[in-house]
Amino acid sequence: MQAGAHRIVESADGTAFRELITCHEAPVLHGYRSDGPITGPLGLMVREFEGVWQLHGTPDNTVVHWRFSFVPTVFLFRPVVWVLLKLFM
Repeated sequence: MQAGAHRIVESADGTAFRELITCHEAPVLHGYRSDGPITGPLGLMVREFEGVWQLHGTPDNTVVHWRFSFVPTVFLFRPVVWVLLKLFM
């Protein structure tokens, strides 16, 4: 996987989207953003999003930092989407 690559992501809830890899440095960094329409339940509330996963290994475990941002389809959905993403992602 490398920056500039695309892949199709499908979730169990029926959400699907094309993902653009914005940065990738295995095994410590993975950045992405949606590239095109988002289908399924998430697509009703979110027009686009982007995120970055950073992984930091220790002798006993791996710490994962995940940052993301999104643009809601309707501004009033912003607090609802934020709560759902915090609960389920």
